Amino acid sequence: ALPNGQNNPQQCPYGLYAEQLSGTAFTIPRSHNLRTWLYRIHPSVQHSKMSPSTIGGMGRAAGEPERAFQVDPNQMRWQPLHIPTKEERP
Repeated sequence: ALPNGQNNPQQCPYGLYAEQLSGTAFTIPRSHNLRTWLYRIHPSVQHSKMSPSTIGGMGRAAGEPERAFQVDPNQMRWQPLHIPTKEERP
């Protein structure tokens, strides 16, 4: 799907979406960045809500009877802060 001589086409072929995945901190010099481009059928933010697996095993140490912690794989974001109206202001 990637045209010759291009690492990020402006128009992705086959109706794909390009997403960049970075594996380094933002404080690293640009020349040392480790990143790659992913080509997806749907943008990652478009996934539906995930539910716990019936198989289990994720987040569990060997011999541990139940999960030590719960991981929520669903997309999370900060809700915008409430801006008080004139009446609500002190």
